[in-house]
Amino acid sequence: MRSKKFVIVYAIIILLVVFLITFNSVCAIRQFDVRFDVASRQAKAQSAAIQEELDTYLKKNFMFFDVKKIDEIFAREENSHLKILSVKKNFPNRITVHVCEMYESYAFYDEESEKYYVTDDAGEIIAIKDDFSNNLSGNNIKIEGFSIQPAAIGQKLTVAEKQTEYYNGVRRALSSFENSLDGVRTNIVSVRFNSKGMNAAFFQMQEGVVCYFLSSALKSGSEELFGEVCSRYRALSDSEKTYGRISVVVMDNGEGVVQDWDPKEGDDVFDAPIGS
Repeated sequence: MRSKKFVIVYAIIILLVVFLITFNSVCAIRQFDVRFDVASRQAKAQSAAIQEELDTYLKKNFMFFDVKKIDEIFAREENSHLKILSVKKNFPNRITVHVCEMYESYAFYDEESEKYYVTDDAGEIIAIKDDFSNNLSGNNIKIEGFSIQPAAIGQKLTVAEKQTEYYNGVRRALSSFENSLDGVRTNIVSVRFNSKGMNAAFFQMQEGVVCYFLSSALKSGSEELFGEVCSRYRALSDSEKTYGRISVVVMDNGEGVVQDWDPKEGDDVFDAPIGS
């Protein structure tokens, strides 16, 4: 009787071993199908290195593979320009990942650290650099004058509380230029925020003209007002864009005013109020 039980137990063990071997073979990871939507040379090199690292997990058990390992790879500082859009485990043995490159737009200079906090359009910190060069080509828009709060790559950039409403105004103005001019880096060189008294922002355009946003415009300027500034800039001739100033203010009654200044004429020209 004991011999019969031993045979049965032995047979069950054999069946379990065969099942586990078969299961592990069928459910071993066969492919990491990663779609990299990238353009810069650096991102392409990083993508190749990441694919190579992920492939080291091939033949590991699909069921027990933790996708957090993928998150950890992309969380490294050297991969800060790459963002995971989706991760999906496809039974029995394939994992698909969709990745895009985050493109730099603005470089906020921090006087304390003497570093540039580089962000995307949404204000997320992508990199911390010694210069304001762009990851694709040329330079990012250099923004100076704000007190940058300590933050790490991957976090939203914030400024001193007393400057927040002016910072938000600068971002809204940049967004308006982005939407109206099909890109800001081809039109704006830098933004200088004057925090010592005036709380105004000077947008230096590529050709030479300056868009001057007074504090009231940064605090309460409407989309219509910012749109009028873009329209005024667009309407300038090539030669007119090389000098002068376009000033923007919101009056005490809430009306927005766009003001042109031509150094050749010497006088400010006030237009009809723009709706606030």
